[in-house]
Amino acid sequence: MTDEQFIKYIQSLNPSASIEIKEGLMKIRMYNKKLIDELKEKYNYRCQICGESILGEDGVAVSEAHHLEQFSLTQNNNPDNIMILCPSHHRIIHKAKGLFNRREHVIEYNNGRIDSLTLNYHL
Repeated sequence: MTDEQFIKYIQSLNPSASIEIKEGLMKIRMYNKKLIDELKEKYNYRCQICGESILGEDGVAVSEAHHLEQFSLTQNNNPDNIMILCPSHHRIIHKAKGLFNRREHVIEYNNGRIDSLTLNYHL
């Protein structure tokens, strides 16, 4: 698809948006945020895979907690189930369904790719 065709296609899509109010039950994750904040501090807000600290223009460090065993299924919020990641590696692990190999301390993906931990103080 050429750039011109792409622009034409995008412009042909319906741009309408709305806000819908729905009532019902909501599942809310409840965990000890202090534990996650302490782990982020321990790693100085750096990704355990790439070692990078992502600083926004406002000086805020952006790091995320990844539960190795799916929290919504296990409610396991123990430190040995949490990895501190940059937003990019967190998204990659979820999208590519990466699994943590505890013996080797690596993330393994279905396509054979392996990401090693560069920082590990607690796993």
